[in-house]
Amino acid sequence: MVDTDGQKKYEHLSFVGKAALTLPHGNAAPERGFSVNNALLTKERGSLAERSIVAIRVLKEAIRIFGSCTKVPITKELLQSVKQAYSEYALFLENKRKQALLEEEERKRIEQAREPRKLHRKPRTIYLSN
Repeated sequence: MVDTDGQKKYEHLSFVGKAALTLPHGNAAPERGFSVNNALLTKERGSLAERSIVAIRVLKEAIRIFGSCTKVPITKELLQSVKQAYSEYALFLENKRKQALLEEEERKRIEQAREPRKLHRKPRTIYLSN
């Protein structure tokens, strides 16, 4: 099909059509993901951090891919990752403990600064004469 100038009409239409054919026809996969997240948060674990939810989702997906937790291959890289994760977690806990100590010291310092200064006066002796 050509226009009045002799140029092709709708030259890019085939690209748009092919791109449209690559789009998924449904939204079952995202909906399934929302359902898994909802199940995670309703099982008395409503206070999980986002990182924990992501970690659980990754774990569940890996088990789904391998078929069972007993079929996950234990490789050298996996063991190294576990050791590194443990080291990072121990460091995180240590930093959190140090931060809590610093905050407690700061709180005590501020509390002491707010207390009124007591003046230390020597008690006076009053002599009564008859």
